[in-house]
Amino acid sequence: MLEAMVERRKVAPRLMTVQTLSMSEENVDSLRNVVDMMGGRLERLRIVLSVYSWGHEHRPGQLVPYLYERLDVPGLDLDVAFASIHTKIVSVETLAGRHLVMDGSANLRSSRNVEQVRVECDDGLYAFVEGFADRVFAAYSTVNRDQPYPKPVRGNRLWGAIAD
Repeated sequence: MLEAMVERRKVAPRLMTVQTLSMSEENVDSLRNVVDMMGGRLERLRIVLSVYSWGHEHRPGQLVPYLYERLDVPGLDLDVAFASIHTKIVSVETLAGRHLVMDGSANLRSSRNVEQVRVECDDGLYAFVEGFADRVFAAYSTVNRDQPYPKPVRGNRLWGAIAD
C-alpha cells in the first residue's frame, strides 16, 4: 500500500518507521522501490522486526541479510531493530511536514488473508508511535554495533527499555 501511495504521489515520505512481526523479500523490494522513487528525498528508514523474524531469517541467504543488502543505500539513514513486538505500524513524516500513521492487522509480508488497515493524519498519534519506536531503537538498534546481526533480547529487558 505504501509503495502505491508513493507511486501515485499521494504521499512523499521524508522519515519512515516500519514496525511488523515479519517481512518477505517482496516487502523489502517494495521498500527499496519507495527509496528509489523518492530519489534521495527519503532521509531515514527505520525497521523494527520481531525476535521471531530474526530467529527464522538471520542466517546468510535469508531475509535479514537481504534486507541490509537491499536497503543500506548511500544517503539513506537506515536502522533496524529486533525486539519482542507484534505491532503492525508504519509512521511517516512527509516532505510537507504532515504526519501519517498506518496500522492494521497485517504483518508486512504476503498473505492471502483478509486484513484491515487504517490511515490516520494525526500529529499526536505520530508522536506517540515514534516515541515508542525511539525507545526500541535506543535499546535494540543493530546498526553500528560490534556484531553485525546481534541476538535480540526479550521479556523484562524489552519492557524495561520501552517503559515510560
